[in-house]
Amino acid sequence: MADIHYLKLVSYTKIALWVLGIVFVSLSSQAQTNKKPGTPKPILQDAKVMAQVKVVMDLINGHDFTKSARELATLRRMVPEHPIADLLDGLTDYWQYYPVYADELKAKNYRTKLNACHDKSALMLDADANSIEGTFFSMMTDMMLAKHYSDRGESVTAINYTRKSFGYIKRGFELKAKYVEFYFTTGLYDYFRIAFPEKNPVMRSFMWMFPDGDKIRGLQELEVAFSKSTFTRADAAVFLTRIYLYFENNPVKAVYYSGSISNEYPTNPHYVLGYAESLLAAKRYQEALPLIQKLQAMPEEYYTTAGLIMLGWYYELSEKDMAKANFCYVKGTELAKKQKGRLYDNLKGIALIGLARSWHQNLETKRAYAYYQRAAKLVAYPDLKREAENFRP
Repeated sequence: MADIHYLKLVSYTKIALWVLGIVFVSLSSQAQTNKKPGTPKPILQDAKVMAQVKVVMDLINGHDFTKSARELATLRRMVPEHPIADLLDGLTDYWQYYPVYADELKAKNYRTKLNACHDKSALMLDADANSIEGTFFSMMTDMMLAKHYSDRGESVTAINYTRKSFGYIKRGFELKAKYVEFYFTTGLYDYFRIAFPEKNPVMRSFMWMFPDGDKIRGLQELEVAFSKSTFTRADAAVFLTRIYLYFENNPVKAVYYSGSISNEYPTNPHYVLGYAESLLAAKRYQEALPLIQKLQAMPEEYYTTAGLIMLGWYYELSEKDMAKANFCYVKGTELAKKQKGRLYDNLKGIALIGLARSWHQNLETKRAYAYYQRAAKLVAYPDLKREAENFRP
């Protein structure tokens, strides 16, 4: 059996939405110098404010939402007109109610907070079209909304938000020397502009329209974001983990980045999940097992379900015990069926592929084919989708 890393919980399609869609429309507007009343003041040079931002970010990443709410209220009093508080308020919802798209009321509140951030960012750009902070916060808001609508399966709306963020990548290349946070988005573009069509040859036919990238430079930029940024550091660690798992076939480096961010924020289940997945991919099964058990004990049903399916992977790969693996896959499928959205569909697809492999090993090829057919419609990870689509009884 091929040792593939099949618990990828973020699809290449979503990565493409974040990356390839951030280019293509130039910023040609003229700088405006007439500052309107209520225009937010920049905060980058305010050490006291930035220190408070770091406090809030650490608490959100650590899933301490009671303390983060208090500290966020303090930050909002310090800079009531600035978009940063609304962005962090939205980020709180993203982590606290993950996946936030699955609950309609929570999803609506999440979008309201991001839209408030965008409105305040627009004021900064109205006052100065070259505003570093206006550019960055507008970009982050549009990217987060694009991903949100993509997760909901609302592709047209997701594409519209993606288009809004097109021009910001150009500004990011120009501004990264002044604001380290832009290294994250420039790194994503530089890397995936080359890696994505390499992994998906069908994309090559229209990639000529995008400016060229550089995988080595992209990795270097993401590493700068990981080591020096505040807002995008954790995301840089997540993407570096994904890149080294699914594109570079280097699980050792994936373990380094996922382990670094998970050990820093051990109560964040998303980081625990990435770390466990990396350890399994690196065949460090016994180190992964306590993390899998930790996921299963978490209150969020998404992580409980993901942990159960990952436990099936552990039994299948480490102990070669398909009976135990199948129990986990069946139970995981039952749990995932109760929820909606692409993330849960992906989990169902992963579990079905595990069951299909089991049927195939037992020479039940027709049943294996039936499970693969169901999985192909659900799983997001391209290698798994190809495995399911290419199976023949």
